[in-house]
Amino acid sequence: MLKLLKSRKFLILVLDAVFGIAALFAAFYLVEGTELKVLILAVFGILQPVFIGVINGITQEDAAAYAAGTHPAQVGFVRSVEE
Repeated sequence: MLKLLKSRKFLILVLDAVFGIAALFAAFYLVEGTELKVLILAVFGILQPVFIGVINGITQEDAAAYAAGTHPAQVGFVRSVEE
């Protein structure tokens, strides 16, 4: 569980969820005009792919590091090389 809480992907996911909930509350409880509600939700919708892209990029970096044997979780791990 502690490993999960230190994960960059998990922290970005949590921040994205908190931002999304805050945007929804702001849109529906604090804002009077319908146009502004739509704008807040549209901005949130536009930012979603950015968060997904960051998580995807980190995942690809981790996968490449695991494949190369250079990931920090593999410290002290002896990798057999077959040629």
